[in-house]
Amino acid sequence: MNSSQPTRAVLLCPVCGAEPPYRTWTAPAFGNSGFKLDSPRHPFLGAEVSALVCTVCGYVQFFVNPQDFRD
Repeated sequence: MNSSQPTRAVLLCPVCGAEPPYRTWTAPAFGNSGFKLDSPRHPFLGAEVSALVCTVCGYVQFFVNPQDFRD
């Protein structure tokens, strides 16, 4: 997933049932380095996290590349 080119979700919001156009991808920015998770493939910098945000109810789902957590 490339955070510089936002894509649309294809599923309804699991909380409020909002249609896909109301759910958008965003890259969270917590601190200076963004929001990262430690992973086997990125032990120093961490795996990049993207968020799918519902603009109706505010529900946030976080996603990472599954390959970052496989050996």
